[in-house]
Amino acid sequence: MKNICTILLIATTVLASAQGGQIRKGHHLYEDMAYADAIEVYQKLDDHGVDDPEVLRNLAYSYWKVRDFGMAEEYFARVTENSWNPEDLYMYAESLKSNGKYEQADRVMKEYHEAVKTDRRVQLQMEDEDYIDEIMAQAERFTVENTNLSTAATEFPGALLNDRFIFVSSRNERASVKRTFKWTNEPFLDLYVSTIDDNGGLGNPELFNGPINTRFHEGPLTFSADGTTMMFTRNNFLHGVKGRSYDNVTKLKIYVSEWNNNAWSEPEEFPYNSDQYSTGHPTLSADGTRLYFASDKEGGFGGTDIYMCRMVNGEWTSPVNLGPGINTEGNEMFPFIHPDGTLFYSSDGLPGLGGLDVFEAAQKEGFFYRVENLGYPLNSSADDFGILVNQERSQGYISSNRLEGNGKDDIYFFTMTPRKSLALSGLVVDATTGNPLQGAEVQLIDASGTTLETATLTDDGSFTFELDRSQCNYHVHITNGDQWTNYTSSHTPCNNPDGTIDVGTVPLEPLRWSAQGKIRNSISLQPVEDVMVTLTDKLTGEKTSLFSNSLGAVLFKLEKNRDYDIRFEKEGYFAKTGRFSTLNMEPGIIDINKFVDLDMEAIVLNKGIRIENIHYDYNKANIRKDAAVELDKIVDLLRDNPTMKIEMGSHTDARGSASYNQKLSEKRARAAMEYLIDQGINKDRVTYRGYGEEILLNTCENGVKCSDELHEENRRTEFKVTDY
Repeated sequence: MKNICTILLIATTVLASAQGGQIRKGHHLYEDMAYADAIEVYQKLDDHGVDDPEVLRNLAYSYWKVRDFGMAEEYFARVTENSWNPEDLYMYAESLKSNGKYEQADRVMKEYHEAVKTDRRVQLQMEDEDYIDEIMAQAERFTVENTNLSTAATEFPGALLNDRFIFVSSRNERASVKRTFKWTNEPFLDLYVSTIDDNGGLGNPELFNGPINTRFHEGPLTFSADGTTMMFTRNNFLHGVKGRSYDNVTKLKIYVSEWNNNAWSEPEEFPYNSDQYSTGHPTLSADGTRLYFASDKEGGFGGTDIYMCRMVNGEWTSPVNLGPGINTEGNEMFPFIHPDGTLFYSSDGLPGLGGLDVFEAAQKEGFFYRVENLGYPLNSSADDFGILVNQERSQGYISSNRLEGNGKDDIYFFTMTPRKSLALSGLVVDATTGNPLQGAEVQLIDASGTTLETATLTDDGSFTFELDRSQCNYHVHITNGDQWTNYTSSHTPCNNPDGTIDVGTVPLEPLRWSAQGKIRNSISLQPVEDVMVTLTDKLTGEKTSLFSNSLGAVLFKLEKNRDYDIRFEKEGYFAKTGRFSTLNMEPGIIDINKFVDLDMEAIVLNKGIRIENIHYDYNKANIRKDAAVELDKIVDLLRDNPTMKIEMGSHTDARGSASYNQKLSEKRARAAMEYLIDQGINKDRVTYRGYGEEILLNTCENGVKCSDELHEENRRTEFKVTDY
């Protein structure tokens, strides 16, 4: 029996040692970005019942990296059973979307949003809960079919040049080169060329001629309008030398080749390449003065962003990020600038069907605005990227790894029709008589608050505006002078399949007394929508609640000779209160902004907020009269926000010993806290902390000569919100 136990112990030890070796091997492959091989090792470990959270997580991410969305979903589901890592939740939701499971993906994404409220990718989805239906509504605009160029390998579009179609493929038709890319275990990508017939059909492909293809990746490219300059993507490899980053990765770079004497010249580097980050996916404007490309350089908004350079005096200017209107916390790549100035590109950070979706952004005076998803079936739940569109915008090519394809990424041919023209119309009437209201003014306003068009109503009281489909957010604001109610509505026509948005019948009624105001974010100064504003009639106790509209505006009808209290509240913001009166007031409008500062401040937990003008006499902790005035404002703030809890923190100057200053600051913080409690604030809502001389606001440290005024700057009290 003893021998059997010994044998079992040795066998268990050997097995554990072997598994440990395989785990280390899997981790090494994963860190080396050899995801296909890492999957093989990790999968065997999981099949043998190895319970290791890192193995499970790396396996999920490896499947995602090689774009096996089905297996990625399976393993992210298991990872999130025992993990509350927000990024794992996000990836699980994305895996579900990439498999077309939108309702389940939405539930998981809401869990992620609860944990990470600042992720703009998810905010955009939450702002338009119908975005999937809107994307699917584009089906009648497109036909999509696979092409004869698609094989079991990877293929995707590269560029259009007259009647030639240049594309990228891993089919590896160069017999002398048999190297594989460790990420996927596929051959490296090369450039190929095919002819295009009148119907968009593609001829038999050939390898692209010239000194362009190498034993490493060549990828997306662009040509000047005359076809004599080519800019293309390649791994960091030039003149037979492979470059690496500090972390031993061969990044992507843009190279330039010229057509001279019926041949392509030896490539030269784009001046803004780097060994430390990737640049690639170039696309040139029709006039050759602007170059757009993707890069993961530092300072961007997410993984890869789209940048632009200008050609000035024969040289490219420094790259400029296209900004948050185009780029997100996700990945933006494969830009294609159409001759009419429209920017097409792929993103996994904007609301889409799953994986990478293709978007377009209109261009006006050099700026891009209002990005829109091109819709289904051009986009799918899988990756859709590499779009090329002909000059007439009637057809083009795109790559996708959708399930019905032949291989990894296939090349699809598509036809497209323009979006329907779109109009916005309505009718304005007198609420009392029901008759059309002549003379009322209707404004069409864009998302930035700019008035695009104004119409004054004539006899029939109707209005109609033609809309730009590429702008996704409009507001309609209707007024009839100061003595009438006004009206504001919001409309998002981007993916509206109908030809007209009907505002309907809008009744305005006469006003004698009213109150109005506009609410803004105190930092961005942008309108704050959906603030609940409650007006209380002090005589009757009647409460009226409204929500601020998309312009941050509210309008209340008032009664003669009344006193009113007003309260503004929205989750995540400090609430505000105020009061005003119509006593002895002639008929007219009260501007609420004159009675309440309507720049609302967002609450940031545990962020110190200085209370101005709370100073202490040297070596004392008592609350001075000037400080009491400021602390009363905190009392009002806590009364306005009855669930909020705060910490009072006090700071000293550097004079005296550190231990003495620590004790003094604690006394001062406690004194501030006790003042609040004495004014009726519940003691459970306020804590205190002394910081001593740890955090000075100037250079007045020990041994530095400073004036009393400078030392007084350091003697201060702050508060921070700890819960609300």
